[in-house]
Formats: sequence, structure tokens, C-alpha cells
Amino acid sequence: MGGTGAQTHGHRLVMHLKRDMERSDPRCGSVGSPTVVVLTRPCSKAVRILDGLADRGILVAAVILRRSEGVWRLFPLLRCLGLRRVARICASRAHAEVFQPRSANWRRADAYRARAGRVFEVPDLNGDECVRILARLAPDIAVIGCAGILRTPVFEIPRLGVLNVHLGLVPDYRGNSTVEWSVLEGADVGVTLHFIDAGIDTGPVIAQRTVPVQEGDDFAKLSRRVGDAGIDLLVSCLEGLVGGESIRGIPQKPSGKHAYGIIPPHLQRVVYRKLKERASREQQHPHPS
Repeated sequence: MGGTGAQTHGHRLVMHLKRDMERSDPRCGSVGSPTVVVLTRPCSKAVRILDGLADRGILVAAVILRRSEGVWRLFPLLRCLGLRRVARICASRAHAEVFQPRSANWRRADAYRARAGRVFEVPDLNGDECVRILARLAPDIAVIGCAGILRTPVFEIPRLGVLNVHLGLVPDYRGNSTVEWSVLEGADVGVTLHFIDAGIDTGPVIAQRTVPVQEGDDFAKLSRRVGDAGIDLLVSCLEGLVGGESIRGIPQKPSGKHAYGIIPPHLQRVVYRKLKERASREQQHPHPS
């Protein structure tokens, strides 16, 4: 599904919604006004998801928010991203702390309180406290913002399952830095909406969309568009659920590829060069929309 044949260019959408399926099927029930819960650590993606849902009138009953790890998170980032990129992240964070209102700063719990009915802060999204809170909320469906790998006791609680917006076209591009890996390997860039299961981005696929590279793209711009496309898929899916439709996920076919890790610093310059070359080609030979 990484991009061959007629699926290579433009947008690709494989949304499968089916009415009047058996309510006993945990993946295919339909509800009038679903109870939606978001599971996340502090991240801009989660705030954008919450804003996207609110813009379309979809209420979020609660956010379960993992408490920030603070300065300790910098050490694995240094190892994966290198000093220069971590320094830019720290500068951006300092700017936000000084100039952004608390409700607009995704690093603060106030941003989530302004967008959801309730916010529960927990030390671990796989911990006992999170399981107890989620069981008490008994949501119809949950959505991941940025949550890492969820364990079975967590993702089995929501009646219909847990949805994830993954910035990559599965099954070929699972894991981390999938926009960068897709560019490095010359594959389609895109996004997948899927159910969570015990694997890494291996759950049943609900919808996918390719996102063409554009003139002037850098990875921040491209990743933003990919994320926006994914949020649009998520919101459309939940709108269908509110309207009485059911969500159907299609099991993934094995690709033979492993889940990717964060792209290492020594490949970053190569990836940036390849993105620039690809953007130049798109300018000369734009894809039909």
C-alpha cells in the first residue's frame, strides 16, 4: 500500500462505512451520540485533533493526559535527533512559554481543559490509574493524540476500539519518521486512519490518503499537511458514527517490512536534499488533483 499503479498520485481514500451492522461486534457498532475520549501526552497533534473535532461539532467527553516528563525527555531526543534539532525544539518551547496564552500552549494541561469536558492527568497511559479512569468513563470510542504503544488492557476498554491517525501509508510505512522515510525511499507520502491493536501501526485500516509534495515544501510544511489530511479522515469517520453509520476496518496485509525508527542524524541531510529535489520535480510535472 506504499504506492503503485493507479493509486500513486493525488488523494487516495478507502473509507469503509457500513450501516446497520451487529452491535455485538466491537469494531462495527453504531451509536447515536458516541462518547469520545482522547488519550495523549502533551503534543500539538492532540490539540489539532481536538480543534478539528470541535469545529465539526463532535464533543470530546474527556482527555486522559500523560503528565509531561520535563527535562528528562531531552536525553533520548539528543540521541535520536542530534544537538542542533533539540536546541531548536528547546528554543521553540521557551518562546511558547513566554508569548503564548496557557490555553494555546499544547505543553500545558490548560490547553486540553479548554477543549474537552474533563481532563485527567496520569503518570502513564498504560498504568492502572489510566485503566481505572477509562473503565469508569466507559467510552464508545477513543482517539490517540500522541501516546506511544498502548497495552491491551487499555485499548480493549472502549466499546468500538481506539483510533489512531498515523503519518504514513501502512503496511509499508509503520513506526516513526515515516514521512521522512517515505521521501528517502521515493515512496508515496500519506496518512492512515486505523484501529489500534497489539502491534505497531498494524491494526485494521479505516481510511488512507496520499498527500503530494508541493513546491517549497520542507518537512514541517509537508508533515503539517499530512497531519491535517489525517485529522480530516478522523473527523469524517466520527461524523459518520454520529450519523448512525458504523466503522469498518480492513485487516492489513503483511508487507515484509519492519516498523521504522526515528531517522538518524546522519541521514537527515540526505532526506532534506531528496525532498527538495522531489518538490522541484512536482513543480515541473504537477500531479493531477
